[in-house]
Amino acid sequence: YNIKINCNKTLGDFNFALGHELYHHLFSEKGSAICSFKDFTSKKNKSEESLANFFSMFLLLSFPALEKFINTNCEGIINEQTIVKICNYFRISPRPVIVRLLLLDYISDEQFEYYKNYNFCKLLPSFIDNSAFNIVGGNYSVEGNYIEQASRLFQKGKVTKERFEDLLRFTRLEK
Repeated sequence: YNIKINCNKTLGDFNFALGHELYHHLFSEKGSAICSFKDFTSKKNKSEESLANFFSMFLLLSFPALEKFINTNCEGIINEQTIVKICNYFRISPRPVIVRLLLLDYISDEQFEYYKNYNFCKLLPSFIDNSAFNIVGGNYSVEGNYIEQASRLFQKGKVTKERFEDLLRFTRLEK
């Protein structure tokens, strides 16, 4: 298996794209296509691309981890600075973060509309860690059998039993 990701993206976009393509590898019967942000933000859209986007978002931003981070590091307050902190901590771009915050009722529809057009990059000089916003660069691909790789990571204690079982529960491998 081979997944190729455009490396002329930020680390946050790269990680999100990797989770998106992992969904296609594990669950899709057809090849990947390009998905727009509009497709991703539509709660009613059940297309394959939308499902891949939601899979990546849930994989990278689990509810318990996000809730703990917000309560511990942001005093439960959501604003532009909080979103940048979340992006940098979880190494994910702002768009999936604001969608996740909307779905979890941390922000309103009005706040979502504001944040989806907000230029978060203008806040970066005030943060020490901006790794989610750095360009990855280079040529990277992930090759191999993901079940075997996930099993090795689980055996080494790098993946929790719950996460490992969640991935295996819905896995269908097709070559």
